[in-house]
Amino acid sequence: MHELEETLHQHFREVAEKRNDALAPVSRLPDDILCQIFQEGHDSLQLEHHAFVAVGNEFSRLVSRISHRWRAVALDTSSLWTHIRFVNPKYLADADSDPIHPWYGSANALGRTYTGNLARSKLALLNVEMDLPEFPGAHSRMVQEYLRTCHNRVGELVLTLQTPDLLSVVVPCIERTAGTLRRLELTLSHTVRDAEAQVVAEQLLVLNLPHLKDVELIGVPLPAQHHSACVGLQNCRRLRFWFNRSTRFSSNHLHAILRCTPALEDLDMMLLQQPNITSLNVNERLLLPELRRIKCLCLDTFPHLPFVQLTAPKLDTLALEVFSQFRIPTQQGWVGDIRGFLHASKGVDGRPPPIRTLVVQGGMMDTLDQILLHLPDLETLQLVFECQWTGDETNYRKLLGYLGTPQPVRDPHPVKATRRDAPKLQPATVWLCPKLQAFESLATARPTHVHVLAALAAQRRAAGLKLRGCEWAIGRANGRSAHREERRCLRCRRSSTRSSWRWHGRLGAWSVASIGGSGG
Repeated sequence: MHELEETLHQHFREVAEKRNDALAPVSRLPDDILCQIFQEGHDSLQLEHHAFVAVGNEFSRLVSRISHRWRAVALDTSSLWTHIRFVNPKYLADADSDPIHPWYGSANALGRTYTGNLARSKLALLNVEMDLPEFPGAHSRMVQEYLRTCHNRVGELVLTLQTPDLLSVVVPCIERTAGTLRRLELTLSHTVRDAEAQVVAEQLLVLNLPHLKDVELIGVPLPAQHHSACVGLQNCRRLRFWFNRSTRFSSNHLHAILRCTPALEDLDMMLLQQPNITSLNVNERLLLPELRRIKCLCLDTFPHLPFVQLTAPKLDTLALEVFSQFRIPTQQGWVGDIRGFLHASKGVDGRPPPIRTLVVQGGMMDTLDQILLHLPDLETLQLVFECQWTGDETNYRKLLGYLGTPQPVRDPHPVKATRRDAPKLQPATVWLCPKLQAFESLATARPTHVHVLAALAAQRRAAGLKLRGCEWAIGRANGRSAHREERRCLRCRRSSTRSSWRWHGRLGAWSVASIGGSGG
C-alpha cells in the first residue's frame, strides 16, 4: 500500500509539474509586461462595448482573482481602476427623512467601491458617470462631492440629466474639468422647455475645452445660430447627437453645431422627430475637410437628407438607415441629394470622395444602382434586406443583377445620327463598383438567395473582379409556406447538424438520419 501511495503521489507531482511548466511562460513574465497585458485587455474590452460604463470593474476584478501575484500587479496598475460612479445619495437630512434612522444625515454620493477605485487609480485620468436626479438636495450633494474629489483629473464624463434645469448645474462641473476632459456624453431625458435648454447649451459651447475629442449629445437642443465665441468643440474629432421626438431640428441647427467642429472626422446623428427641412440652398454648403465617416439614422418623412448641405472630400464611410417599413416616397429625391453631395465633395482632380464602405438600411433598393454608379472606389457594401415584402425581394434581386453584369453608361448629351445608313454605335458599358471586395446582407434572407449570391460571385470572377467575401444571414422564411426548393435546402442544413446524425452500434460508425426520422 505504501508503494502504491508513493507511486500515486509521484504521478500527481509529475502532473502538477507539467501544468506549471505549461504556465511557466506567463508566470515568468515581469510585472511591467503583465501590466501592459492587463491594460491592453482593458482597453480592447472598452472598445468592444463602445463605453466604459458597460465594462466597469469587471475586468480588473477578474484579473485580480487569478493569483496573488496577478492581484498585486492589478492593484498596482492604476489605469484598471479609473471607473467612478456618483449615485443618488440616500438618507439625506431633509423633511421627508426619518430622524430616528441610524443612517440619518449620512448621505454619501460616492460608495466604498468607488472610493477604493479613487485611491487605487492614483493620478490616472478617471472615467466618471453621474446620473443627476430631480431632487435639489440630491444633485447638489453629488455635484459638491464631484468638485471636492476628482474634478481636476476626469478624462471621460458621462452625465444623465432628468430635467433641462440641471443643465445650468453641470456647466460649472464641465468648466472645472476643462483642463483634462477628453470625452463628454450628455443625456437629457426630458425636454420640456426647449428654448431655455438651448440657451444653456450655447453656454456649454462657449467653454474652452482644448482637449475634448469625443462628444455625444442625446436629447440636448442645438443652437440655432453659430457664434464666433463657440470654441468648445474646435478640437472635436467625433460628434454624435440623437434627437428625440420633442426636440426641434432644422438645417440651421446642423450648420450651427458643425461650424464649431472644423477638425471633425466622425459624424453620427439619429433624428427621430418630424423635420423642419422644406427647402435647401445648395449654394451654401459647409466644408468639413477632415470628415471621414457619416452615419445618419432618420425617419422616412425627411424630404431631404440632413447631410446634403455638407462637403466632405475625404469621406471614407457612408451609412444611411431609414426607419420605415414601407417604400419611401421621397427616395428618388434622396438619390438626387446623395449624387449632389458626391458631386460637391469632389477633390482637386475631379474624382468623387474615396468612399470605401456603404451601408444602407431601408427602402432604397430600387434606386441604389444610381448611387453605386458614382462610387468607383467602393470595397464593402452592406445591405439590410427584409424578406417579408415581395417588392423588396424583387429590388434586391434586381440590384444583384446590376452588380453581376456590366451596365451601360448613360450619356447626358446623346448625339443623334445624321445619316440613316450610319452604323449604330454600341453603348459603352461599365461594371458597378469594380473594386468591390465584400458584399454583406445583414438581415434575414432565405436559402434560395445563396444561388443568386453564388451567381454574382461567379460573374464578377469571370470578369476579373473577385469578391473576397459574400455573407448573408439565413433565417426562417416568412409567409404561410416556403417554396419546395427552400424546404429542401433547410432539410439539407438540418441533416448536416449533429442532432440529425445516428450512431449504429453494429456498424460502429455514424450515419446521417433520414429526413423526418427520430434521430439519435
